[in-house]
Amino acid sequence: MRTNRNLSGWIVISLVLGWALPLLAASAPEQLDKAADLFQQGQYEQARKMLLEIDRDKLSTEQKQHRDELVEEIGTAINQSAKARQDLEKLVESLVVE
Repeated sequence: MRTNRNLSGWIVISLVLGWALPLLAASAPEQLDKAADLFQQGQYEQARKMLLEIDRDKLSTEQKQHRDELVEEIGTAINQSAKARQDLEKLVESLVVE
């Protein structure tokens, strides 16, 4: 039983490191590209987190502008997604009540 717990712990650590290490090694422009990809995939929270962690000083003027635009677009997308989720919940509740 203890071996299973140890193995599970190592699996979790490996998964976390496997996800985090490439991000730590990525340059600011690479992080910007990855954040844009996450945004396109609808992973808004992860994209925003990554964008906010980027060192803006390591971006070109165009990249800074792109980053800032993405931050705004992601904020809008998160708000719209939350609104859509609320609307769906209200619809489901109204269908259940009837």
